[in-house]
Amino acid sequence: MLRDFFIFLSDNAFARRLSLTAPGARTMSRRFVAGETIDDGLNAARDLVASGFFVSLDYLGESVRTRAEAVAAADTYITLLERIASDPDLREKVNVSLKLTQMGQDVRLSQREHEGGGGVDGVGRGGSRGGSSGVSSGGSGGGGGASGAAIAAENSASRSLWPRPPKHATPENRSDWDEEFLRGNVIRVLDVARGHDLFVRFDMEGTPHTQRTLDFFRYLWEKGYRNTGIVLQSYLRRSEHDATEANLLGARVRLCKGAYNEPEEHAFQPKAEVDRNFIDIMKRLLSDGNYPGIATHDPAMLRATREYSAGHELPPSGWEFQMLYGIARDLQNQLITEGYNLRVYVPFGEAWYPYLMRRMAERPANAMFVVNAVLRESPFRFLFGRKAH
Repeated sequence: MLRDFFIFLSDNAFARRLSLTAPGARTMSRRFVAGETIDDGLNAARDLVASGFFVSLDYLGESVRTRAEAVAAADTYITLLERIASDPDLREKVNVSLKLTQMGQDVRLSQREHEGGGGVDGVGRGGSRGGSSGVSSGGSGGGGGASGAAIAAENSASRSLWPRPPKHATPENRSDWDEEFLRGNVIRVLDVARGHDLFVRFDMEGTPHTQRTLDFFRYLWEKGYRNTGIVLQSYLRRSEHDATEANLLGARVRLCKGAYNEPEEHAFQPKAEVDRNFIDIMKRLLSDGNYPGIATHDPAMLRATREYSAGHELPPSGWEFQMLYGIARDLQNQLITEGYNLRVYVPFGEAWYPYLMRRMAERPANAMFVVNAVLRESPFRFLFGRKAH
């Protein structure tokens, strides 16, 4: 029930406004979010790399609805990648994660007449094929974009690329999403990353985006963008199937439990079932995958992963643990000391509220830290018997 409450808060506009104006809210968020600027993210990454960690930087944002917002988000990632590439202390140990909804996955074709233009040509940064600012993968940019027939043909080409599971397929609400714009915007980022030999992970969101994200990833993979990876969520019934497909492809996978409120039709509900699926998929990835990331703070999942790896003589260099910035820091240091690779997922940006609520949903015990931090900077600080810092 507490998990559902935090997921509700993550999408509630009133709760968001209230939290953003609450005393100490930003200070509280800094435990889990590196800050609001690129410099904040890079500074946190440097500290972690100096301590022996790998890092994935994530510029927070999701559910973008306009082309201008999506282009701005891609521009931020391009700047971030260039900053990483220019720093010899970071370029070998730092990659980035992004959400496709932040790149324009939910931008609609019907918005074109209101926003103007078609693809991303003429706006934004980046050096993609066919233009200084990026071009759709179909080569149909240039001013107003391609004709409706060309767009429809290219959109069809990027669909149904990732095999559907025989059971438990997630929704496929295609509607009139502007796939051409999404491709062009993301390719701007991937071209810069590929030019610097940097890796980009596509985060997984709720089930309305699962199949679309996997199809989009497969489309880019077939176009030669092998500097990309995906995320699979063990609470989804389909994920074991998707892990097998990813292994056959040779794609890099991050495995996590999942932090969205999904119906029983698509997702396991009891924790025991989510955990069981996590362990089954973990074993597939460690045995047959391409440098998988096992993302968990759960002691039972960590123990199962270490035991399986040791029992099958799988070297720790062939995979990595992944954990969230600010959570279980003592455990993170312990794993590094034991010789495991560990990548810390470091978010930054102004859109920290929904991210923070989902972290509470994943591990409600984190809520105690949040309450403690807020109270220490509130008029009730006297309850702690000392001045807040």
